[in-house]
Amino acid sequence: MTKIHGILATPEGKYVKVTLQNQSNGWELRGSDTWDFDNNLKKYLLLGSTVTLGIDTHWISTGLSDNQTYAMTSTDNVFTACTQQAHFQAHLENLEQNLSGVYPDDVYLCTLPVFFFKRSEASFISVFEEERCWKTGIIIDKKLFVTYSVPKSEPARLSSFIARIERYWPTLKTGVEFPKTAFIFNKQTVNPGDHFDIQRLRLPVEDLSIIKACGIAFCNIDTSQPSLYNSIKGTGFRNFRSLAFWGSGMLIFLTLLLFAALSFLNTRQQDQIAQYESSYRKILTENNEIKGLFSEGDSLAEKLTRIEKFSSNSTRWGQFLHLLGTARPAKLYFEHLGSEPVKGTNNKIRVLLSGWAENETIVTELIKNINASELISNTSLSSMERDEKQRNFCKFKILCTLVLSKS
Repeated sequence: MTKIHGILATPEGKYVKVTLQNQSNGWELRGSDTWDFDNNLKKYLLLGSTVTLGIDTHWISTGLSDNQTYAMTSTDNVFTACTQQAHFQAHLENLEQNLSGVYPDDVYLCTLPVFFFKRSEASFISVFEEERCWKTGIIIDKKLFVTYSVPKSEPARLSSFIARIERYWPTLKTGVEFPKTAFIFNKQTVNPGDHFDIQRLRLPVEDLSIIKACGIAFCNIDTSQPSLYNSIKGTGFRNFRSLAFWGSGMLIFLTLLLFAALSFLNTRQQDQIAQYESSYRKILTENNEIKGLFSEGDSLAEKLTRIEKFSSNSTRWGQFLHLLGTARPAKLYFEHLGSEPVKGTNNKIRVLLSGWAENETIVTELIKNINASELISNTSLSSMERDEKQRNFCKFKILCTLVLSKS
């Protein structure tokens, strides 16, 4: 195991997480992080990491059986660490998917000397000066046996308190002598007693929360320490969640990479198109044959425009003559057709029709037929009289207005 992770639950409502890595020269602190209890994002970002959690506990004599109210360490010693069940369950539910164990937060008094001090004895005491008290841990056979807290006052009180513990020790009948080695940490000025073999442990940090979290991290390796919870369940889920996260991240990365590649190719293609267009325009402006073709094209376009204009204004003379042919009754004949523009208009013309027919009824029928067409308006009979030489025929003149075009 090259990397281990430990989390401390602080009284301020925060988690402090550390990562330790085993190097050739020993364990090194690789990083730390702090977040609020209710920060779910940080919890999910633990992914497949297996962590141990340390929470605040109190040490009492074994015999407390109220498991509904208190969570306790399972130990064969005469002392046990306990905490409120609700407090324990809240942390368990919050981090359960990544937890391999929950331990008393003062387990650091045992694990740090064992793993950071290569020649540590199997049994010893550890003394750490916290903000309001001195913590004294009794370690037997490299396992935390019990922790005592002494309120800070005069330094002499610490040595006298440890001396009372030492005198009380034989009554516990542990079968082990009281340790003669005492560990103190960093530059702290504490004196557990002159008869102890004092060993000073140099730690990479001074922050108490990080120090505790480091001690808790070693419970990933040393699972024999007193624990409130110990389980390897959830390993498969953690691995699946980590795989799903990295798979999703890789998919997103590949998508972004593909989008960037397509954007690059599109930009490159647009640049090439611009270069081709520039080259094409240069050829068009410098080639005389192409210039001639453009000139001819402009001339043809002008002709086409004139033809379209002429065709759009085409007259209806053909339709009018066809109308006369279809509307002419039998025994009626045309002799003359005359026309003149109607003043004030561009598409109307007045037409005079003259001819002869056998009787007046036929002429009336002609007027009726041509007046039904939309081409003709204002149709009127100008004159009608009998032919002096041929009395069986009558001559007529009809006036009408012809709409020359639709526009």
